[in-house]
Amino acid sequence: MPRWASSWGVEPIPITAGEPVQGSEVVNVGMPVQDLDTEDWVMRLGECTLGAQHTLVEFGWLWFGVWSNDCPGIIQGSSGSPLLSVGADGATQEVVAVINTTSGGARPADGGACFLNRPCQVDDCVAQMVEETSYAQSAAGIGACFDSRSGDFELGEGCPLPVSGVWSEQGGGAFRGGDLPYCAGRLPEVSLVGREAGRLRTAPVPIGDGTACTSPATYDGAADRALPQQGEDWELRGTTVAVDRPQEEGWYLLCAAADGDVEAAASVIFEVDRTPPLIPAAADVEEIGGGVVVRPTSRRRGSPPCGSPGAHRTSTAPTPLTSGTSSSSR
Repeated sequence: MPRWASSWGVEPIPITAGEPVQGSEVVNVGMPVQDLDTEDWVMRLGECTLGAQHTLVEFGWLWFGVWSNDCPGIIQGSSGSPLLSVGADGATQEVVAVINTTSGGARPADGGACFLNRPCQVDDCVAQMVEETSYAQSAAGIGACFDSRSGDFELGEGCPLPVSGVWSEQGGGAFRGGDLPYCAGRLPEVSLVGREAGRLRTAPVPIGDGTACTSPATYDGAADRALPQQGEDWELRGTTVAVDRPQEEGWYLLCAAADGDVEAAASVIFEVDRTPPLIPAAADVEEIGGGVVVRPTSRRRGSPPCGSPGAHRTSTAPTPLTSGTSSSSR
């Protein structure tokens, strides 16, 4: 712990070394702000129960070991707030997880499953949104990533967090299958770079339980190609890999491993959605600072579970519109 903290009488709450058990009672402390007046931006305490651990997909993110929970009042501003275990006397004991998303207020019937603020649990190739459920990323063992004296965070020996060896500069998203572009013309491809220059192997797979990219067997027979070292944040210097998606709707991963290190592999998320929009495309127009912001949208259907073609779920996602002219007025 930093010296300044102890000099102020601050006592740290330890991070748990092991996972809690399903059904454990926990409390959440956070400061939600969404749709609240500024005078109501205050610390709030919520009593909740841990559900089970899940793999979660939301937009372009894939998370593992995420605890479902019924914590109340999880809205924007709650992200990053801790879940704390409590003793028999009600005193807080350890940080067990950190709130990161919720499906609160969203219904599958309203569409948008697995999109922003509509996370989906992934089980055996099925990505499905569960209503009124919040999620917290496990913090078990993360205490080993902090120096006990200075409090500095550092990856490496003792820290259980994986260190990525390869990642995408751009790529992933929703497409129509095969090598067809998505609605704005972007092709289904990924630009990959490595922590260091080396050799790269990639493999497209169904999402399954989300762990295929860390299995050596996934890359059997995969072609070997050069992998450039990462550049600056603004540079695009990666190896471009074209991704030929299946025709069947669903969620898929492009797995990428550098120099055979599957533990440090990347998982780039793709969705195949071949269902036309359910209603005509539209746009929200807002005047800001003398200009106009246009947010085009349309309603589309989401992907069915694996092996269930045609079992569509309605979803809503941004769909770019194309216009021959532009103007600062409506």
